[in-house]
Amino acid sequence: MKKLIWLSRHPLTNGQIETLKQIQYTEIEQYNVTFNDDIINQIQSITSEKIIAIVAPLSYNLKLLRAGYTIIDFQNIPSARQKGVFLCKGLFVHTLESSLFIKCPLTPEEQEEGDLTPIK
Repeated sequence: MKKLIWLSRHPLTNGQIETLKQIQYTEIEQYNVTFNDDIINQIQSITSEKIIAIVAPLSYNLKLLRAGYTIIDFQNIPSARQKGVFLCKGLFVHTLESSLFIKCPLTPEEQEEGDLTPIK
């Protein structure tokens, strides 16, 4: 069992969870974070882990990659069923040297069947 640090204001969808299982992540620890320009110190105050899943602008991701982090970056498409909700196409595992794409094992229809209501 591998634990992943998830830095986002949104819970993972069923598609994102199933895609993470493809790379052996079965435990998620989520932190609701709004980033500032000192993203490295913000993350270091939350965790010492160097592999994180994050929703942040590219400029922040580049800072993290240069600091030695591995970033899990979900690729999403808009949901047809609920406005403002996204379905997972897959994820990238980014390092400074390379990127690897992992396809979501669930179809958009299978993801649409799940509960897409955001947790408040």
